[in-house]
Amino acid sequence: MKTLYLLRHAKSSKDQPDLQDFDRPLNDRGYADAHLVSKYLTAKKVRIDTMITSPAIRTMSTALIFAKQLNFPFDKILLKKQLYNSDVEDYLICLSEIKDGDRILLVGHNESISELAQKLSINYLNSLRTCAIACFQFNISSWKDIGKSKGDLIFEVDPDILKEE
Repeated sequence: MKTLYLLRHAKSSKDQPDLQDFDRPLNDRGYADAHLVSKYLTAKKVRIDTMITSPAIRTMSTALIFAKQLNFPFDKILLKKQLYNSDVEDYLICLSEIKDGDRILLVGHNESISELAQKLSINYLNSLRTCAIACFQFNISSWKDIGKSKGDLIFEVDPDILKEE
């Protein structure tokens, strides 16, 4: 059994038009939302074996907030260039290359991460909003089989849902 957490990066700033897209940081709402959702995972007693993120500033920042909250070592976060400015196939290849661990948290970008969630889910999913996370379980023994299977949606949550509670 494998568990996959797909996390869209938190809200980023567009206040500095001279910055390249890759270098855009999180804005204040993004930081607050990342802390809120990561605390939700802690309350659910989520543990992860592997964390993967795009190297873009906004995804790395989101990943670092989640790593700190989940007590995941920063130096074990895998930076994967193919997760930036890419498509679902790039995400699937990245996941299929994971050899160890049953629980992966992948931090990525829209539209690819939402399309990946829909492709892998038995259930219908809307597009993931910023800092939304979807958790799936797959009845597979190896991540190399991820592209050939559909998973059960265990939960999906975004910051706005948590703010209403």
